[in-house]
Amino acid sequence: MRWLTKRLATIPYQTTLLKPVEQLTIGMKWVKMGRMDFKLEPVRRDELGEAMENFNDMIYRLNK
Repeated sequence: MRWLTKRLATIPYQTTLLKPVEQLTIGMKWVKMGRMDFKLEPVRRDELGEAMENFNDMIYRLNK
């Protein structure tokens, strides 16, 4: 039963932290493959959100 409690406690962590990291990783892979039209939708107002905005800005500048 303790493992279930610990597992349930990690769900908010997984959705709020891992989702933006996963999106950023996918975006980098798309750009690596030459897809310069990829854009992330930052939903956070912290360092991860800032990294996503910087990623979008980098793609915009590369497309100029």
